[in-house]
Amino acid sequence: TISFNKMSPSQAALTHLRTIKPNDGWSVQNQESGKGVRLLRRNVPLTDSFFLDIHYCPFKNVVVGILSSDGTTCQVLVDEDGKPVTAVRVVSVSSYDPKMNTSTNTSGSNQGASSRSQASFPATRNRAPGPPPTEPIIPTFTPEQNKQLVQYGLMVIGTLIVLKILANANLAGLYLFALPLLYFYAVQNCPSMESFDAKKELKRVLRGCHLPEDHPN
Repeated sequence: TISFNKMSPSQAALTHLRTIKPNDGWSVQNQESGKGVRLLRRNVPLTDSFFLDIHYCPFKNVVVGILSSDGTTCQVLVDEDGKPVTAVRVVSVSSYDPKMNTSTNTSGSNQGASSRSQASFPATRNRAPGPPPTEPIIPTFTPEQNKQLVQYGLMVIGTLIVLKILANANLAGLYLFALPLLYFYAVQNCPSMESFDAKKELKRVLRGCHLPEDHPN
C-alpha cells in the first residue's frame, strides 16, 4: 500500500498514475508565474488551462485539477480506469488539504519524467549516425577541352561583333564592301574555258540522249 501522507498533492497524484499506468509518461508542469500547474501525459498537456494544484482523491479514485482553494470545485483529469477525461467534468472532493499545496516542488517530477522518457527510448538516443552527406562532384576538363572551349567562346564573340557591325553599318557602304568580295569569290570559283566540254554539256542538256562519237558537235 502506498502512503500519500508525506507527499504533496501533485506528487501523490503522479505516484498513483505511475502505479496504474506506468508507461504513460505522467508529469506535472508549473506555470511560468508559479501560480498554477497542469498535468502532462507523454509531455502533452491534458488541458490548456492551469489549476491551483493536482490532487488524487482516494475516495473517488480520480485525479482532479483544483479550481478552488478549498477543493469544492475540481475538474476531473483522469478517471477511475486511469484514462484521461476529455470532457469537462466538475466534482467536489473533501480529501484535498490546501496546506499541502507545494506546486513549486513539481519541477523535480518534470525532470524525473523527462529522464524516464529518455531511458525508455535508448534505441533513439543510441542510434548509429547515418552516412555523411556526399559532396557535389565538380566536373574537370582536360587542357585540350579547355582550349576548345576558349576557341568556341572566341568564335561566338567574333560572330556577335560582326553581326553588330553589320547591323549598325550603312547599307550603301555595305554594298561597296560586299561587291568586291563577291567578284573576287566568283573569279576564284569560275571554271576555266579549257575545262568546258561541249559534248558533255550537250549530253547533260539532252538528259542521257547519247550522240555518236563521230558527231561534228
